[in-house]
Amino acid sequence: MQDHTFTLIVSAVGIGGALSGIVVGHFLTLSSQHRQWVRDNRKQEFKEVVSAMSQYIIEHMSYVASQGSDLPQSKQAYVDSMKAAGVILTDRIYIHHDLDERDIPKRFLEIMEHFRESGKDFDKPADKASALLQEIIVLARKG
Repeated sequence: MQDHTFTLIVSAVGIGGALSGIVVGHFLTLSSQHRQWVRDNRKQEFKEVVSAMSQYIIEHMSYVASQGSDLPQSKQAYVDSMKAAGVILTDRIYIHHDLDERDIPKRFLEIMEHFRESGKDFDKPADKASALLQEIIVLARKG
């Protein structure tokens, strides 16, 4: 009788240990997958920010270069890219803190103001924009 009891206890402990190992492993996997999912979303949001800011800069330069041609699509593309950049800089969920902490929306607006003031001489504001975009890319790589 004692041998059976001992065998049952050892079996129960073994089964309980195996089941608890499975449960703990499952939660660790979920936690790891969640962290990876958040990292992936952050990278995607950084990519969207860089793309929107770059598009806005390109459309601004294109619009300024074509001002004498009266192409309405150039002005519309410029306005659309301005709106898109504004929205993307304010509605990012996973990187909002990073953008705010480094004052990136304000700094980008200042750079765009320099673009407007510079007329067709894009060198200085383009250098500042490039530096800001590089800073954002470094943030994205940190994860």
